[in-house]
Amino acid sequence: MNIIIDEKHLSKITFHGLRHTHATMLLSIGVHPKVVSERLSHSKINTTLDTVSPSMKESLAKNLTW
Repeated sequence: MNIIIDEKHLSKITFHGLRHTHATMLLSIGVHPKVVSERLSHSKINTTLDTVSPSMKESLAKNLTW
């Protein structure tokens, strides 16, 4: 696996970091934050939203419809 990381010049990422990446990717393609929160087994949606960048939070807030 390290060979692939080195060949592709990728950064190493922890398993927990992979969860954050997964959440960010789902949110960026328009999956509703509540769905992402449930997928990650977060008890509160704020826990999920705290894993994304400030610019993504702003974008999500503008596009949320309840």
